[in-house]
Amino acid sequence: MKTSILCAVASLAIAAPALAAGPFDGTWKVNVASAKLSTKPEVWAIKDGVYTCSTCTPAIRVAADGKPHGVPGHDYFDTMAVTVVNPTTVHYLYARGGKTVNDSTNTLAPGGQKLMTSWTTSDNAKGETVKGKGVMARVSPAPAGTHPISGGWRQTNDVQLSDQVLTVKLAMAGNALTMTQPTGETYTATVGGAMAPIKGDPAHTMVKLTRAGPQTLVETDYRGGKPVSRFTMTPMPGGKTMKFVSTDLKANTTSEFTGIRQ
Repeated sequence: MKTSILCAVASLAIAAPALAAGPFDGTWKVNVASAKLSTKPEVWAIKDGVYTCSTCTPAIRVAADGKPHGVPGHDYFDTMAVTVVNPTTVHYLYARGGKTVNDSTNTLAPGGQKLMTSWTTSDNAKGETVKGKGVMARVSPAPAGTHPISGGWRQTNDVQLSDQVLTVKLAMAGNALTMTQPTGETYTATVGGAMAPIKGDPAHTMVKLTRAGPQTLVETDYRGGKPVSRFTMTPMPGGKTMKFVSTDLKANTTSEFTGIRQ
């Protein structure tokens, strides 16, 4: 299952500005190790052959029988297949329009207090394979009668992601910002102007850019006309680092990252 940090970092790669020697310009790579991640847990359970995720937005409830089942209301997938491999491992397949967009596995570590996560996707503009893996820490026990991976989990900073997820190129000409992601997603938008589309984004995200002071840019992402996430970007003194703050407006979570100029 793609966890919150993966979503947050990937979203940061869809949010960013861009010209030659300006404070926002250049290629930036997120340092996950120093991130201040949301402490809000993810809560799911498997009981009596049914998988539920109460903290997903919207919540998910599907049979854990290895078959695809509809999960309406999600931006990047419309079906989910959950397979209980054994008492410590669960496999997930997410699809959109019948095509797999994410292949994930969760494995419980000995002792039951850590969850090892891994995922692979090629759901991007170039169709490139992107991978990630990480460690989650248990914050609440598995309820009685549920699969051992059930309960509440918090993402730790022990995460490894493909560079395509961590890197963005920013370029700014006047008030026009261009973001280019290694996997092909891109936009050009004007600060204070109309919303602009993220080309290549399968969820058809629109962005609106504003300023929150002379050194801070704010990107608000919209889907279906509703705001779903917000990012602030602030270059730090010295010009070598950038502070990114990522807020998921649907899940009500916030994480902070440092981007390093390459």
